[in-house]
Amino acid sequence: MRQLKEIPFKKEKPIFEKLEQILDIANLSPEELEEYEQSLERYTELQYDLAVEYGVEQGRQGEKLDIARKMKAVGVPVETITSCTSLSFEEINAL
Repeated sequence: MRQLKEIPFKKEKPIFEKLEQILDIANLSPEELEEYEQSLERYTELQYDLAVEYGVEQGRQGEKLDIARKMKAVGVPVETITSCTSLSFEEINAL
């Protein structure tokens, strides 16, 4: 039995876990399958919404940095840039 534990099956574990998930889904009743699919759809929509929100926020941050970079290039004081963009002194000085 000790020998069996030493056989390198650990690298195969993800395959068996995925197979178990597939079998669990295949054994669902029609009602459970419908519930599972609805849950999966809600999860996918949530992931999409979060990705869009993250992308929009990243875009806004990038725009702020671009504006701050341009303002700094023409000599606008850092205090003014900070009040206009809501960026920190450190972020502006790093530009």
